[in-house]
Amino acid sequence: MSNTLPLLETERLVLLPWRMEYAEDMLIFASNEKVIHPAGWKLIPDVKKAKAKIKSFIDRNADEWAIALKVNGGQKIIGWIGMHKVNLKGYNFSLDFGYGLAEEYWGQGIAAEASKKLMHYAFIGLKCDAMTVSHKVFNNRSKRVIEKCGFNLRGIYPKNNQDNPDSNACYSLSRIDYINMFNILESDEYGDVKNILLKYKPKPRKEKSPQKYDPRQPKQTKGSPYSINNPVRIIDGISWIKEPTGYLCGQSCVAMLAAVSVDEVIKIMGTDKGTGYTHIRKALNYYGIRYAPINYSPDPNDSLPELCMIVFTLPKYRHWSLYYKGVFYDPEFGVINEYPPNALLSNVWEIFP
Repeated sequence: MSNTLPLLETERLVLLPWRMEYAEDMLIFASNEKVIHPAGWKLIPDVKKAKAKIKSFIDRNADEWAIALKVNGGQKIIGWIGMHKVNLKGYNFSLDFGYGLAEEYWGQGIAAEASKKLMHYAFIGLKCDAMTVSHKVFNNRSKRVIEKCGFNLRGIYPKNNQDNPDSNACYSLSRIDYINMFNILESDEYGDVKNILLKYKPKPRKEKSPQKYDPRQPKQTKGSPYSINNPVRIIDGISWIKEPTGYLCGQSCVAMLAAVSVDEVIKIMGTDKGTGYTHIRKALNYYGIRYAPINYSPDPNDSLPELCMIVFTLPKYRHWSLYYKGVFYDPEFGVINEYPPNALLSNVWEIFP
């Protein structure tokens, strides 16, 4: 079991760090599609899969708790609540949280009670600067919980597809606003949290000698009419392309760079599914678009290159995006001036116009 997470307690609840013996209890909520889909989890139909989920929490030392109801001198696990670090523009240390609750306990104020306790721990114990949270646009129950907790709506994403039931309403709340709104006093009830904070500390960056171009890039791909000396175009502007499906963010970014259709890029890559670096590199080589070595450990506070492809980690998936001269041309979220909501910057891949 993780030795850093504290047990958190309210009048009716105990938030328990997950243990392997709670696997059967997890099924009370995790085997219900009505609970799992809005929370972004995959359905957990049996104890074996529940143990695997709990093991992943423990192995990652994740900030994940079981929500347990106090009953007859004991505890009954009825849900889940957890959080992770995100990059929120204007704040140094931000956390995103989410929760899920067994259906029979909806409408009793339990989700709000658990959320407020987690917020107190994050804002007062860990002293994070801001928190974010989101819900599916159709989930009015979560909307009421989030509003009770004082969060402010940042927007509905994707902006160009707000009628999609899988779109998310995204919220944020700063530590200062939290303290002022609820008249919260500083407290030391959580004790020394130095070891807990270590997991949020940025990893030391490895100094690398500057390298303009990736030396592995071929001058020309066999069968391509383009080369690094005769690229598909000089990139002096970007026209936004919306990804046709949720799996085509990588193809869409390359299509924007090359000013071609997504269908053409699919043919070049040989896939209409999710893409990795090998697929992207294959297409960039075909179009003669020059690139630098991938930066796998970017500092979120550093300026981005003028033109680059970016990998964002979101609560449920990883996602390709394109950045050009201060603007994100994101295949899912549209043309935006800041990171997509609840996104963590993972990798930066500089592209040369």
